[in-house]
Amino acid sequence: MVPYFALDKNAPLSQAFKVNGVHWAADIVAIGSVTTLTATTLCSLLGQPRIFLRMSKDGLFYKNFSRIHPKYNTPVFGTIVTGLVSALLAFFLDIDTLADMISIGTLLAFNMVCVGVLVLRYPTSSNGKLPSRLIALVVFGSLFTGCLYIAGVPNWLYMTVGCVLCVPATVRMAFLHQDAPADTFRTPFVPFFPVLGLLINTYLLFQLTIDALLRLLVWTAIGLGIYLTYGIKNSGLNSRSTMKQYFYDSF
Repeated sequence: MVPYFALDKNAPLSQAFKVNGVHWAADIVAIGSVTTLTATTLCSLLGQPRIFLRMSKDGLFYKNFSRIHPKYNTPVFGTIVTGLVSALLAFFLDIDTLADMISIGTLLAFNMVCVGVLVLRYPTSSNGKLPSRLIALVVFGSLFTGCLYIAGVPNWLYMTVGCVLCVPATVRMAFLHQDAPADTFRTPFVPFFPVLGLLINTYLLFQLTIDALLRLLVWTAIGLGIYLTYGIKNSGLNSRSTMKQYFYDSF
């Protein structure tokens, strides 16, 4: 319809229809885009308070976020706080900054899933401390490689460092005993798929701006501070005296 280099990156499909004279289709696409963005924002505003609710009931977040409205049975406190914080961010930050924050947060969440698969698949009870150390080496290797990339070292150098740190650890994990995967969902080719996902996500993460990475560090520091000062003491796992033993067995 239109050469890719002539498209408007903010509204490519609508512009393609307009260039070809199909203005009614361009209007439908524009209305659909606005509706979809509104629905996505609403789902996020409704979903986040319920995440806080579950975390609060598990003892990982402040108790006020588990308060339920007596009439509507909704997490009223969490909904108000989420709405106010979202409104402030939307008011003070431009769209590019918000997009970077969403992208980097999503990539970090994907990385945590990849690492979580490795942690769950390799129990310390049958393998000792070795799996935790190998996983830590892979995580360190991916982050260190990303730092080398930002520093502007030659491509062959940071790729070599990444391979030296991550490949032997991954291959060694492949020969360790794994817990039987759940019947509901199974990640194939463990540990290779999770490690590959970790490396790809980390590479995409370090493609973002330095400002986005600094904001990620700030948000991560705030979350870690809440966990260390409140969550770790009030966690349901900690109340069963298993949290300290887990960290001791792992490292």
